[in-house]
Amino acid sequence: MTEDDPADLNALDAQLKAARERNPAPESRSGPAEDKSGMATGMRLSAELLAGVLLGLGIGWALDRWLGTAPWLLLVFLLLGTVAGILNVIRSGNKLDAK
Repeated sequence: MTEDDPADLNALDAQLKAARERNPAPESRSGPAEDKSGMATGMRLSAELLAGVLLGLGIGWALDRWLGTAPWLLLVFLLLGTVAGILNVIRSGNKLDAK
């Protein structure tokens, strides 16, 4: 058997088609699409909030180390990052409500 033998590839293709007919793809067996989209939306919103907080922490920590003002800039940017994350979640939620 060689790698590029067309007969072997055709046989494999026929076996794959038969297996797909016997076992449909998981997407076609799943429940309503709303469940998936709700879970995806929740994960996206939580990721946006977490990203804002972590970015604020990172910027504040870096500035504190650079300027020697620990822990003040860390606290200020943590607060700003949290507020930015919450505002992003609110904006995204309002866009979803509009749809």
